Amino acid sequence: TDAGDPESAIELNQGVSVGFSGGAAEYSFVLTGTDDGEYTVLFAHTFEGDGEDVQSVTYEIRKGQTHTYDISIDGAGKILITGVPALVDIDPDTINLNTPGRWVTCYIELPEGFDVSLIDSSMVELEGIPAYIGKEDWAKAEANQSNITDHDEDGIPERMVKFDSLLVQLLLAPGDASLTVYGGLVDGTTFEGTDGIKVITKRAR
Repeated sequence: TDAGDPESAIELNQGVSVGFSGGAAEYSFVLTGTDDGEYTVLFAHTFEGDGEDVQSVTYEIRKGQTHTYDISIDGAGKILITGVPALVDIDPDTINLNTPGRWVTCYIELPEGFDVSLIDSSMVELEGIPAYIGKEDWAKAEANQSNITDHDEDGIPERMVKFDSLLVQLLLAPGDASLTVYGGLVDGTTFEGTDGIKVITKRAR
């Protein structure tokens, strides 16, 4: 969609061409899944002097789920995609408010075309809580072997980050909760993803 036609919608396997008079520009691209499956979207910008910049994203989507890509084009004609949808898995799946743990762990998976090793964990937040950056090797801002994993064993690497469990518990109440993780890559790309957990208050015996 764009400011000129905010109600526009693009059907599957179709494209849209948007022209502008030069300089910087910003657009928003929203996909809604009509079924469970996988899609590929290609963002291409051609500019004066036969220049071209192309970014491709391949990702899974569920029926009724929406993915929003915010695309900006700088003065040099380069495309920057922000708001990339991330698949996040928050562990533990159930948090007991009466049994505080040390960490809440989050595994971040990005669409094909985006490298989780480029995630700067000093930019990662869970509902405003910054990821832990400390002396442990896995907690450094830059990626290394200790914080790149394949937690769900699907063959796609994830970046592991951790959050202070006590700070997370302050946000929670018993019941079902959705937690959103925001972050960025070293090249300026940003991402976000949401996962659901269960919150209980069972007392330890």
